[in-house]
Amino acid sequence: MRGLICVAFLILSVAVLLQASSHGEAPGTSTTPQTDVTDVYAFRSYEDGRDSFVTLIANFNPRENSYGGPNFYPLSTKHYYEIHVDQTGDGKPEITYQFIFHNELTNNGTGITLNIAGHTLPIALKAAGPVTVGDNSALGFLEYYRINVVTPTGTGAAIHNGNGGTTFTKPFDYAGTKTFPAYDNYTHQYIHNVDFPNCSTTGKVFVGQRRESFSINIGKIFDLINFVPIDGAFGFPGGITQNATNNVVYYTNIISLALEVPISCVATSTNPVIGVYATTRAIRGDRQKSRLGNPLINELLIGLKDKDKWTRRNPGSDKNLLNYIMYPTFPAVISLLFKDAVNGVLGTSFSTIAPTNFPRADLVAALLTGVPGLNYLKSGSKLADILRLNTSVPLTARGSQNTFGVIAGDAAGYPNGRRPGDDVIDIVLRVAMGALCHLSLGVCSPSDAVVGDQPITDGAPIADTDFRSHFPYLNTPNAGSGPYYYYDT
Repeated sequence: MRGLICVAFLILSVAVLLQASSHGEAPGTSTTPQTDVTDVYAFRSYEDGRDSFVTLIANFNPRENSYGGPNFYPLSTKHYYEIHVDQTGDGKPEITYQFIFHNELTNNGTGITLNIAGHTLPIALKAAGPVTVGDNSALGFLEYYRINVVTPTGTGAAIHNGNGGTTFTKPFDYAGTKTFPAYDNYTHQYIHNVDFPNCSTTGKVFVGQRRESFSINIGKIFDLINFVPIDGAFGFPGGITQNATNNVVYYTNIISLALEVPISCVATSTNPVIGVYATTRAIRGDRQKSRLGNPLINELLIGLKDKDKWTRRNPGSDKNLLNYIMYPTFPAVISLLFKDAVNGVLGTSFSTIAPTNFPRADLVAALLTGVPGLNYLKSGSKLADILRLNTSVPLTARGSQNTFGVIAGDAAGYPNGRRPGDDVIDIVLRVAMGALCHLSLGVCSPSDAVVGDQPITDGAPIADTDFRSHFPYLNTPNAGSGPYYYYDT
């Protein structure tokens, strides 16, 4: 069994190394990180008094160093950043929230200037802080955005509920505690109330830098899996102990686009299930650069030669690539390499240790249609990689959420949407090896996945303190003045 688990993580680490992932996306996307959509979240808002809203978050630009000066991490002005909502299951959006960014140097395009011996010259920095709430005079670089809401009947602009305009301001990145003595207070002013076209209830938007919300034990994985990757709490000899210091991307940041939208404005009266995914597209030429729905699909399932093709297609046009999900190679490689070793250790005679239900109805349900009775969203025979959320499922309060979501009995978690506190690394690895076959969902049976009940883990848990109980839910970014990484203890 130890060999089985190690191979699972070896394949994961190789995928990350190739940068063909949701945290480097396909190889082509890794060359333009501004456009790389790294994570997508969709969940019923669990902030007190906001349960009639759904929160949609898309993260971009992976692995930002907190010490990112002097330029830090502005978003591209040459691309659309989009969050899509599919209401019918045809793999095509009925609603698209389209973000368009622009930026400017203050002082009529010169930035902050100083008089040096009679010569007025721009300084080399974007900030000459400190910067405080309501006072941007120490900033020489500002970012703005507008939100178009695109539907089949046309396009309308989201309106700022405070000033009636269509322009929203993005806060500057967290350069450090000297530049921003109170960064939380500074960014709070950029949580904007917003009125969406054809939506009678005011929502919210926030765009800005956040602490990386992904959690993975990359460092020791690259050291030839320098741990036993099964949860030691279950009594496995030498199993890894869950510890926050195993998450070596903890001290990196990302850029988040977060929306809080009334459920009544995204789900139809006859269907509470929505499908969500995010993309970036070039404004000129309209070429899609990046796409993400479910996490880790491009890492673990899509063949290397087709990773760029996958990310540049829309979910409704994946027909020729769906065999990667229905007949996955990932579990088969594990079986090929370690079936005999597993049989020897366990005293069994399994003909394969990979799930045997083909096509993989469990993966189809989790990733392409939704799980029957939970978040099923299908139109005809269309299969599409989108994150499906049943907005009628009661939310789970923050303190009661289970990081393993549906496979642990928490129906409000992944793969029914995705919350910041869902440990998708562990969930996806377990589902790939057949965890859903052990849940009486009717998509397969335990005998189809003989090792599908194993507690695979990278030992990098998501703690309750890693996210917040209120919009925009993701934590304050790491400051440019450090600290920068966990030390081994």
